[in-house]
Amino acid sequence: MTIVASGVISINSLVGEYGGSTPHSMNEYYKGGSLVLNHSNNANVPTSGTIQLDDFYGQNNAQPFDASIAGTAGTSSSPGGKDFPSTAHRGVNTGSFGFILGATHFGSWSDQTITNTSGGTSFTVRDLQTNTNSSTGTSVQINIDGDHSSSSSLSALTGWRYIKIGSTTYFDSNDTQTVSYQASGDFGPTHSTTKFIISASNNSNSSNQMPNSGTFTATFST
Repeated sequence: MTIVASGVISINSLVGEYGGSTPHSMNEYYKGGSLVLNHSNNANVPTSGTIQLDDFYGQNNAQPFDASIAGTAGTSSSPGGKDFPSTAHRGVNTGSFGFILGATHFGSWSDQTITNTSGGTSFTVRDLQTNTNSSTGTSVQINIDGDHSSSSSLSALTGWRYIKIGSTTYFDSNDTQTVSYQASGDFGPTHSTTKFIISASNNSNSSNQMPNSGTFTATFST
């Protein structure tokens, strides 16, 4: 809910809107940090420097556009072979995108659409997963319906830089990523999609693995 536009405001007002850890302090609440999302509903909140309670009058942490997806996480595995190690896949994959040697669909979506940062274009997310093996570490990928292979990155396509669950980042579009188009029927998927993948060696969040069970909401932010 929106913080009051005038009158009494306290740090508890911020805790109610953004969360945070005790003991609370103002430096938890810079815009673009782990708690306060960087969007127009938090336009008055500074990203650094002087920060005070009245910066938060009328502010709201809800994204101004559709910037979240939700589902039930699952897991699968590729058993590996002579020339590559086994890989554990976690998150949601409804099309077997990028799999070899026996990994299966896993997880499901309850909400798989987002808009871009201007709210003018809608995208369907088909796949969001981390892939971990003992040899290379954890990579992360997202598949979005349609041919967007001319885009250099997820942020170039949608305007969103991060994908987070809570305060944990799984995808940072400032990391180097490869972009590839997969037509319907290639390698078994039933949808044409564009895959944005950050390899383990380029993944600044490679210690973070997607959940392997339970419901989740993933938020896109700048």
